[in-house]
Amino acid sequence: MIGCSSSNSGDNKETTTELETNEETANEEQNSKEDELEVDESDLGKMTIYKTNTDLNLVQRSGPFIVKILGSRLFTFEPSEDTKFMFDNKDKVTVITLHVEVENTSEETYTIYPNQGTIVTNTKEQVDCHIWLSEEVGGDFIGQVIKKGDINFILDSDPEKIKSVKYIISGPRNRNFDIIGEDIIFELSF
Repeated sequence: MIGCSSSNSGDNKETTTELETNEETANEEQNSKEDELEVDESDLGKMTIYKTNTDLNLVQRSGPFIVKILGSRLFTFEPSEDTKFMFDNKDKVTVITLHVEVENTSEETYTIYPNQGTIVTNTKEQVDCHIWLSEEVGGDFIGQVIKKGDINFILDSDPEKIKSVKYIISGPRNRNFDIIGEDIIFELSF
């Protein structure tokens, strides 16, 4: 019995050493990944950027509107104590920002709301645009008007796991609230 016990003890030490080595390697790889990411800190909080694409030019048309997604950014945000209330008092959130341009090609006044759109991620999360943290790129377009701005979506998903997103915008309407175009659906990869 003592011989078996002694032998097992040695095996456990080797296994423990192997586990510790694997854990150290995993921690070093994680730290290495974090060191490669762009980090921006301000009084509002800490932003860690995972993916940015400034060369998007996704275009769709619905009724008299041309909607473009010109860029996207995926990042985490750790709000300061003063700004946590804007993020449901969470210590850390994942954010997707879409840089959008919307044009009414008609002389008439029509309405569309890209800043009230919804995204669905491959991580099975569905989120509406955070209207208070987004720019005014929706509403009434009086004649031939172009509006540009950033639209933000606050998520709980791990940014490393987000690979694709569907962005859905309800179709445009006229002054009588009649639908004058199809819903717009963009598919983006991260």
